[in-house]
Amino acid sequence: MFSKSPGTFNLFICIRDLRKEADYYESHIITARRPTQETDGSPSVPYGSELECKQHVVVYDSKTFRLSETGGYQRFSALYPYLRTQKILYTIRELDEMPTYPYEIFHARLYFGTFNHATRPHIQKELNITAHISCSQHLPPKNKRIVSVLHIPKGDDSSTDLYPYFHEACDFIVKSRTVLIFSELGISRSVTILLAYLMKSKKWNLKSVYIYLSIYLSIYLSLFISIYLSQSVYISLSIYLSIYLSIIYLILFTSI
Repeated sequence: MFSKSPGTFNLFICIRDLRKEADYYESHIITARRPTQETDGSPSVPYGSELECKQHVVVYDSKTFRLSETGGYQRFSALYPYLRTQKILYTIRELDEMPTYPYEIFHARLYFGTFNHATRPHIQKELNITAHISCSQHLPPKNKRIVSVLHIPKGDDSSTDLYPYFHEACDFIVKSRTVLIFSELGISRSVTILLAYLMKSKKWNLKSVYIYLSIYLSIYLSLFISIYLSQSVYISLSIYLSIYLSIIYLILFTSI
């Protein structure tokens, strides 16, 4: 998923398509380039790649079975058909105007993002989102695809206490099919609800959640979390996890 505008995204990641030329021109991942071959048959780096400026390089073929993860373009395009294209060259303006998508936490199950993501009908359709958790003081326009909404009308300031909503939000996610958690910017209130759910469902502490978000989502996201979450939020999350685990331990102890 694009976690920021593809124009900015393109500054950090380099995507290379190693499939046959005909397959590449038929369709490929957005912004992917196909390397040409040197005289000795080895792939060359396309002009303008600027690899020294990239933080990540993604190389894919049609099917991958030899690496630690199976996949390749066939599997990716089946999971994310809206992220494939036939377009090869982009202007800076086109990259900046490309639509962004929410962060994917669990595929086809849980996403989180911004209020803007929640207002986009094509996102609700393409991700098959059926439920919203709105951590904004406003609700997005009604969408017939959204069958259930949990509204947490809290402002984004250091005194905001989301602890009373943790249990309700976690139950809402469990009972819903595909959920989008969002707030105005997607970096504070929505993240707090997400952390509470991950801590409860996975029985993780805050450190484990940070590791998960850093590895599977983005190091930038974990930095946002550490900057924007107030001390009161950390305390609320710690208390919530402690109470939940205490209940689990009590049930296990009394059942022995």
